[in-house]
Amino acid sequence: MPLFETFQDLFDEDAESPMEPWTISEQLMALLYERVNSKNDFDAWPEPPRFYYACLEMEYQVGNGGFAQAAYNVPHLFSVAIQGHEAVGNTYQTGILREASKHLPRERQMHADKGLLDSPDLQEVFDHFADSDFSTFDGVTSNAAWWSGEELHDYARKNRASFIQLDAA
Repeated sequence: MPLFETFQDLFDEDAESPMEPWTISEQLMALLYERVNSKNDFDAWPEPPRFYYACLEMEYQVGNGGFAQAAYNVPHLFSVAIQGHEAVGNTYQTGILREASKHLPRERQMHADKGLLDSPDLQEVFDHFADSDFSTFDGVTSNAAWWSGEELHDYARKNRASFIQLDAA
């Protein structure tokens, strides 16, 4: 649950007393989660909040269950996260996501072939994650360069007006 009602409130507080990177991240994501009701809503957002959301949601998904989980839960975010990391200058994440995204069509076809997209048994989904071709990428999370740092939060701060536009939506 966000501590702030609006992006304006969040950025005003951050301007008065700069927040720690993961504090601002947590609060930005909480506000973004409240606003992402459908893919159509997300696609209508300005680029900075879309990029920010995609980058961090991809990190969360990969950190929680690996690239196979990200391919299952948020396949539409791979390309947006690549664009976001490019915009921020995160070459390590961009490279990993580009390489991983080459496997996305095959992975999604495997989901369909196994019936994992139509009311699946969660145990079958988790079993698939362990057997997925994406498991070869999962070691990247042990590299500190995988996790976004100040540069992504600075990007959000520099583009605060784009986030604040979402207050009116």
